[in-house]
Amino acid sequence: MNKGIHGVITGDIVGSTKLDREYRAILEGIAEDIVRYKMPEFRLEFYRGDGFQSIITHPEEGLTIMLLLKSGLRRHPLKAASNRVEDAIDARLSLGIGEISGTLTQEKPLGQMDGSAFIRSGRSLEKMKEDKSMLKITTGVEEFDKEFEAVCYLLDAITSKWSINQAQAIYFYLLQNLTQKEIGQQLGISQRGAGKRLITASIEEVMIYNSRFKSLMQWKYSS
Repeated sequence: MNKGIHGVITGDIVGSTKLDREYRAILEGIAEDIVRYKMPEFRLEFYRGDGFQSIITHPEEGLTIMLLLKSGLRRHPLKAASNRVEDAIDARLSLGIGEISGTLTQEKPLGQMDGSAFIRSGRSLEKMKEDKSMLKITTGVEEFDKEFEAVCYLLDAITSKWSINQAQAIYFYLLQNLTQKEIGQQLGISQRGAGKRLITASIEEVMIYNSRFKSLMQWKYSS
């Protein structure tokens, strides 16, 4: 991949006033998991109340990280002991892909950085609040962005229906690529039960498109 190209995810929590900022601890836990199991250089920082931002040095993994953030949040209920779809914690997520200005260092806050990846991510999030979408990917490449716009509406329709139980299984599947048996062991349920959660959540179909997304990014930005 072109080392100058990065992915930036800007997000905000939906219904954050009901959460008493507990979502911050949840997001910090997700970020720690991503660093441990998927991407050691991953960073996530908070800004403007319920807003957060992360940077991805391998943009082909951008959709995977979005799905991890989505499932990682949705596995937590707004109300104790709930598995209702509408009670899951959720967030709008906007992935912008492009260049960043300056050098990426741990000492420099993401909020002080700039570049096309940050601009695309932030501007698209503002538009999402108007059209009530929950996922968006913007690259500045017209043919890609038209495809991503259409696909993100389909991904919206799927991920917004993930129950808390389904999101728990999806999170371990995406994070560690566990088998159904291993997911069941993590969740204290049977292998069959874990498999049913994944199948009914349509995760295999989602991952088919995730593979295409990776291929497009690698083809476009390979140096």
